[in-house]
Amino acid sequence: GYDSLSGNLWFDTPIKGDDIEFDGLDTGGQVIRWWLQWSIVRSGGRDGPPESLRVYSNGKACMLYVQASMFTLEEGESFVVQGGNPTNSDAPTPRFYTKFFDELRAFLGLSFRLEDLSTSNAPKFELSRSKNVIPDSNWNQGTAPLSVHITDQLLMAIGFVRPDRQIVLRCEEKQDYHVDAMLRVLKVMGHKIDCVVHNDERVITIEQIAENSV
Repeated sequence: GYDSLSGNLWFDTPIKGDDIEFDGLDTGGQVIRWWLQWSIVRSGGRDGPPESLRVYSNGKACMLYVQASMFTLEEGESFVVQGGNPTNSDAPTPRFYTKFFDELRAFLGLSFRLEDLSTSNAPKFELSRSKNVIPDSNWNQGTAPLSVHITDQLLMAIGFVRPDRQIVLRCEEKQDYHVDAMLRVLKVMGHKIDCVVHNDERVITIEQIAENSV
């Protein structure tokens, strides 16, 4: 629900337990999309795959719907979004997702694919999820720091899995409220996180994976 007077947004779930409250100041829409998906997954998932979505505004960042649905997909399910603008800078681009999904598969074993089905009349993309794989134990981000965009997406994914190892991510030292917001989300969910700046890089260490993570 949403209260326009207070600005409060909430997701009701059938799970017993205390409410989880989160301050949305300086967080951005990515946090809302994370909590939306977490609520669905934590409640047992959908009854079936999500329906296709038509975006009627030509300028709307349609790739935001990819980010808002991916972690709710079961293996073998897909989601189609048609219309909008896939290059709107408010969202990751299809090219970005191709690279990100490669990293995500190696890093956490989650397998997604984004297929461009666009025609001359309208953009159209299909997001599909396939069977999880064993993460690459030799995964290494390389010598260069990760961009803030890749980093916030990886942090978003960590909230839906339980990695069996300590995680260290080196990201560019650049003010970005999405990275800070996702770190706050993970801390609220019980993750123990250390974040320091070293040699113009932000070094994020996730010491322990919370037992109550999805």
